[in-house]
Amino acid sequence: MSSRGEYLQKLVDHCTKDEVVDTLALAEQLNCVVVHKTFSTADKGVLLPPNATRLGRTAIVLSEDNSETENRTLIPLLLADYILNNNPDAVKRFSCDVFFLAEVRRYRASRHMFLATRLALPESIIEKISGINFDTNGYARKACLLPNFVNCAFHSHEVGGLLGLIDSLDMVPASLLKLA
Repeated sequence: MSSRGEYLQKLVDHCTKDEVVDTLALAEQLNCVVVHKTFSTADKGVLLPPNATRLGRTAIVLSEDNSETENRTLIPLLLADYILNNNPDAVKRFSCDVFFLAEVRRYRASRHMFLATRLALPESIIEKISGINFDTNGYARKACLLPNFVNCAFHSHEVGGLLGLIDSLDMVPASLLKLA
């Protein structure tokens, strides 16, 4: 049996092609449905628990006004909250608004951002990001992610990447992460 971290790492690897993670495919692998709707607020994306949707699955609701770059960035941010705070009975919704996206770098050291970057960037890229010769903006364009989000990623030997982070947290996503 593998750990939750190993399971997530395998999913990220499975959804990665040419050093780019397909965040939409990752959301689908984690049994989330992605829908688009018009928001009348500054919200860019909202995570709805299964009991708050008619779909019976967790929903990632993205604004129809978002760019593809915003959507590909919002999905791992919302998935990180889904993984860290998975509670099927919750009525609370987690949302990302235009202000959060503008100041995402402020949360760089949070476990939420640490996990989100590991869901959106392959470990090989995260290892290179700290180097002075790495073109962060070029990679952000290639991966269709917001540059300020990519700049939040940092390599840490102490945590041990995604495996160490997930395995060290007290989480209860048993229904989410069915380990084979």
